[in-house]
Amino acid sequence: MSAMAINVLMIESVGVCNATCNYCPRGAGLLGKLERNDRFITPNVLKKSLELAKHGTQKAIYLHHRGEPLLHPEIGHVIREVRKAGFMAYLSTNLISGTDSKLEEILESGINQVELHLSGGLTNLDQEELLKRVHTIRKLNWEIRNHGCKIEANYGLQNGETEKSVRAKF
Repeated sequence: MSAMAINVLMIESVGVCNATCNYCPRGAGLLGKLERNDRFITPNVLKKSLELAKHGTQKAIYLHHRGEPLLHPEIGHVIREVRKAGFMAYLSTNLISGTDSKLEEILESGINQVELHLSGGLTNLDQEELLKRVHTIRKLNWEIRNHGCKIEANYGLQNGETEKSVRAKF
C-alpha cells in the first residue's frame, strides 16, 4: 500500500446522538434517520479502520464526529482496541449518558482525552445535573488514572448568549 498522509482520523463509533444542538447536523435533525444496524461501529469496521490508520502519520484516533460515543454499549472495548493498536484515544461527549459506570468504563479503558460539550449536555440535562457529571468525571480521573486523562470543556454560544452570560452559569 502506498504511503498516506492521514493527520487526523475520526472514527464514528456511534451514528446517533441524544442531544439537540442546533449547531450540529445530527442534533438539529438534518441527517435523517439511521438504520438500526448503522448506529454503532462493528468490530470488523473498527479493525479495518485501525489497520488503515497504521499507514498514516497520526497518533490519535477521535471516536466521535456527529454521534455521542457514550451511547455505544461497548465503548470501553472500542477504546481498548484503539489503544492496543498503538494510538491515543480521544472522544467528545455531552455527558447526557455519562453515568458513573460509563465514565468509569472509559477511564479504565485508557481514554487519553475527553472533551465535554456543556452546551450539548444542557439540551437534555439541567445545569445542576450536568455540573454533577463534570465533577464525577474529574473525580474518577483522579481516582482511576491519577489525572492521566486530559479533560477539556467547551460551550457553543447560542441564541444571543455572550461569554460573560455563560460564565455566570458555571
